[in-house]
Parts: sequence; C-alpha cells; structure tokens
Amino acid sequence: MRAREYAGVKPSSQHLVQMARDIAANTRTRKTEAEAASAIADHIQRFWTPKMRRQLLELCRDHPTEVGEEILMAAQRFDAG
Repeated sequence: MRAREYAGVKPSSQHLVQMARDIAANTRTRKTEAEAASAIADHIQRFWTPKMRRQLLELCRDHPTEVGEEILMAAQRFDAG
C-alpha cells in the first residue's frame, strides 16, 4: 500500500507528516484539543530524534495545511519546551 502524498512536502519528509497524523489519531479520545496537543507534543518530544522534531517544525512552517491543526498546536508546545 502506498502512503498518502502531501502536496508540496518533499518525499523524504512525507513519512514524518504521516507519523505525526497517526499520533494525533491516537490522541483523539482526549477531552480537549489542548490535552490532545499536549499528548502529541509529549510523544514527539520523548520518542522522536531532535532532527525529526526540527524537520517537523519546518514542515509546520512551510506546509501548515498539509500538517494539520492538531499537529501545529503540538509543535508549538514542543518547540517552546
């Protein structure tokens, strides 16, 4: 099965968007958007390498509509942390 393609996102970075979206999908049971964003940010901070986090931040800056609102909110949290 072929992974979804995200418009304008380099093929080498597409997997990061999909991984972040998968994490977001697993946090949708949280009561609020803020709780979900915190859970996503915590997961990324704990399990992703600094390089992966930097790449995701760049994607958030350059392709916010492809990344999605939940991930943008999470990125603000782990960028500040």
